[in-house]
Amino acid sequence: MKKRIWRWLLPVLIVVSVAFTAWVIWDNDRIVITQYAVENDKLPESFSGFRIAQISDFHNSHFGEDNIELLQAIKAGNPDIIAITGDLVDRYHPDIDNSMAFVEEAVKIAPVYYVSGNHEFRLDYDEIRRRLIALGVTIVEGQCVSLFRGEDAISISGVQDIAFSLDPLTDVEELVMQELLSQIDYPEGFCILLSHRNNMMEPYADAKVDLVLSGHAHGGQFRLPWLGGVFAGGQLFPEYDGGMYTQEDTTLIVSRGLGNSIFPFRVNNPPELVFITLY
Repeated sequence: MKKRIWRWLLPVLIVVSVAFTAWVIWDNDRIVITQYAVENDKLPESFSGFRIAQISDFHNSHFGEDNIELLQAIKAGNPDIIAITGDLVDRYHPDIDNSMAFVEEAVKIAPVYYVSGNHEFRLDYDEIRRRLIALGVTIVEGQCVSLFRGEDAISISGVQDIAFSLDPLTDVEELVMQELLSQIDYPEGFCILLSHRNNMMEPYADAKVDLVLSGHAHGGQFRLPWLGGVFAGGQLFPEYDGGMYTQEDTTLIVSRGLGNSIFPFRVNNPPELVFITLY
């Protein structure tokens, strides 16, 4: 009897395993595009329709030869700016040249604004900064930069990842983030903040930033129906694993990211390219 069951069950298990493996490979090799619309009364009328392409957690990824598939998807979205929200590189599999080659082409599509992630902290960040600046990227850590349309302006600011300032034995992460945010001189008007960390909604809302773009959690890496992401960035079932969230007057958009790090694959969680349109 047991032999009969195994004769039937073993081929089924093999087929299911092969099908699941093929689906995971396909799901990890494609890019999904997520569109968000953000409405805010503080936005000048001239900026209505302003488009942002968000690149997060790139981790030295490859999407086609020379990342042509990703670059074509960005260009097709017709962004006014490109925001890179950390972990452009990967400390476990360093390939800075690949990431810089991607950025070199991205700046030809639209102006690029950047903040670091926790992986930059573990690499030669001085070199990364030098190469990004040489390519024409604006690093907005600790400052605000104005974007103009005629006489109207909005601002884009950013924080260096808390890993650069955090003592993991004594510091509270949220307090470190609050200190970093307090050092920025925010102008009046609509303000965008680039910050790698997804789980800092309270400090972001306290700073009264209008729109925050973040990543870090990789969508929870493995996504389960109804439960969401499982684990990433030291967070188990992260509350802010991907999507748009609002607290008081602050909107937080968390990208599920494009690349992987410790885990070499995702489940039910394809790489994500985010576009945000302001109204």
